[in-house]
Amino acid sequence: MQITGEGTHSASTNWTQQAGEFTLWNYNGSATTVFNQSYNSNNIYNHASTTNYTAIRLREVVSSTPPTRSSGDYGIECYNGANTVSFTDLFSKAYKILNVWAPGTLLGGSTVYSGTVGTNIFVGGGSPSHGSTYSYSNFGITSTSITFRNYVVFFGNTINSYNASTVMVVQRRN
Repeated sequence: MQITGEGTHSASTNWTQQAGEFTLWNYNGSATTVFNQSYNSNNIYNHASTTNYTAIRLREVVSSTPPTRSSGDYGIECYNGANTVSFTDLFSKAYKILNVWAPGTLLGGSTVYSGTVGTNIFVGGGSPSHGSTYSYSNFGITSTSITFRNYVVFFGNTINSYNASTVMVVQRRN
């Protein structure tokens, strides 16, 4: 998988996630993500009224026709046996996977990253959902840590639950 796009997920707007993409977010400050993705939708809504996030798109690169380079350009492209591009350096961002949790292995309230968050640490997982008494696949981000938020409030008690999908923390390298 490669970072195929980066942009701003502005407050009170949708981020459209394409089929086969994994979206990760970064906020250089302190915030709790309040994203919501309706069932069977590719739009992820940012409920925050003023908080903007930087979002990156991870996806597998599979192209039967090579990307077009300009005359005199240099670069690297890798092809599989069927002459399909499986890697191209036309995407300008590289990343390092810091941690991955398979479904059912990460309890809500757990810290998924400790250290300086800054502008190069991104986190994401599954289909986020948020309401007044629940939060699934959301995150609390500070300048020194990221916490996985996956809970429901039941009769005043917060009950954490395990992740229903993959959760990933990556470091953008360039």
